[in-house]
Amino acid sequence: MNTNIPRFLVVDDDLGVIAAYRMVLEDAADVLPGSDPYGLDAAEQELFNQLAVGTTAPLWKIDYVDQGNDAIEAVKRSHADGDPYSVIFLDLQMPPGLDGYDTAERIRAIDPNVQLVFVSAHSDVMEDVLLEIGGGEGLVTILPKPVRPQDLRYVATVLSRAA
Repeated sequence: MNTNIPRFLVVDDDLGVIAAYRMVLEDAADVLPGSDPYGLDAAEQELFNQLAVGTTAPLWKIDYVDQGNDAIEAVKRSHADGDPYSVIFLDLQMPPGLDGYDTAERIRAIDPNVQLVFVSAHSDVMEDVLLEIGGGEGLVTILPKPVRPQDLRYVATVLSRAA
């Protein structure tokens, strides 16, 4: 049941990192595309005595899992439900299970169109391998950890608009 609201999946074995994603993305979900999170709408309203246009519709829906196998199952369920993920934020190192590389390959076999955002704190990430596994430049974004909140919100916003 696709409601035209982009759906995200966050995959990270560190529950503290998942909590950070929640804080950044769920707070950002209150900000709509076309609205201004920096308060310029309010300034314009005050300056020109106009009512700001706004709505409370969410930007995106987000699910969270902490292992690769759980991510693969979530992707399968999302397709079975007719509401596939638009964007998957995927950690590359997730012991003790599948790493992000294997998880991405299996997800890509299920969904050739999902945007994959690889997130890693390791400097040995091989960009060409991630692009090959992930489906190419148009379907892959690479974010080094630590990710600044504004960068995460920016990537989420841009990719949700492309969905």
